[in-house]
Amino acid sequence: MTTLSTTAQASADRPGARLATRIAFLVAGFGLAAWAPLIPFAKARLGADDGLMGVLLLCLGAGSVAAMLRTGPLCARYGCKPVVVGSGLVLALLLPPLAVASSPWTLGAVLLTADKPAEAEAVYREDLKRWPENGWSLFGLSRALHLQGKHDEMHAVETRFQKAWAGADVPLKSTCFCQPGK
Repeated sequence: MTTLSTTAQASADRPGARLATRIAFLVAGFGLAAWAPLIPFAKARLGADDGLMGVLLLCLGAGSVAAMLRTGPLCARYGCKPVVVGSGLVLALLLPPLAVASSPWTLGAVLLTADKPAEAEAVYREDLKRWPENGWSLFGLSRALHLQGKHDEMHAVETRFQKAWAGADVPLKSTCFCQPGK
């Protein structure tokens, strides 16, 4: 009779398992190597100080530990291959929206859709601090103010938008093309 540890050790010693482990670490290493040099750019884009970036990077490590604690039992129950394949699929589905949501206009549009006009107003105002008279943010701010019933302020912003967007050849219906017609 074999014990669980003997069976697990025997399966880990197979050449296929060793190759899969090496490939997994190689892919993770390349991903980290490609991501790490972008940290200063993310810091600048967010306008974050060193303390905030430290906390964000700490949260990345804490999230990894939490995920490992959850995947251990899943691997024991279903095996490593389904967990790795499933995790890879989830990651592949989550990364593209994160890339698209990197603009404040997309975030503002999502907040407006989620019926959070006050939060959207804050996003658009922050973007207008960096890029005054930005038509996309003025349009979103106008909609956020309208949804909050701040009509006097909305009319002033709408006038600024009309001036900023006067030469544009694309009429806006949203602050991002991810939501056409909304």
